[in-house]
Amino acid sequence: MNNNADNFFGDRHLMLLFDAIRDGDLNMTRQFLRMMTPQAVKKLDPDTGKSALHLAAMAGNMDVVKELIEFLPNDDFLEVQGICDGHTALVDAIYYGIKDIVEYMVGRNKRILEIHSNGGLLPVALAFVWGYKEIGQFLYEETPHEALSSQEGTISGATILTTTIRSLGEFGK
Repeated sequence: MNNNADNFFGDRHLMLLFDAIRDGDLNMTRQFLRMMTPQAVKKLDPDTGKSALHLAAMAGNMDVVKELIEFLPNDDFLEVQGICDGHTALVDAIYYGIKDIVEYMVGRNKRILEIHSNGGLLPVALAFVWGYKEIGQFLYEETPHEALSSQEGTISGATILTTTIRSLGEFGK
């Protein structure tokens, strides 16, 4: 499909695609993707400021996440941040505790591990802050340690340390 068709059908199809993704409807998602270009799918939902991939991650549907990632020509789409919170789709998957989607996304693009949210934290720190120890451990093993010790990553490293100490209880009790 060409860009003119995207402009003509794009907004309506995009809204219907977003609805299919929220509903976890893989068949409808595929149908709408066939009518669109990858560039059109990269547009953000005006209601949420999130991409189709963000919505799929939040819905927790691995099949839809995979379908969207496979549809796009490269894995840079994983680096798109939401307008309001600066979260990538990875961070949204972490927020909802969806480990298999987190692992899949990291396997596709390790650069997403180094993208700070608007609050300045890396995904690994957010996982620990939100209480997802298993996801946090996985992300800690995958995150380049330079990212945690760099000038920008210092707050994330400190957050991981203090959150881990807090999770141990009241110092030995």
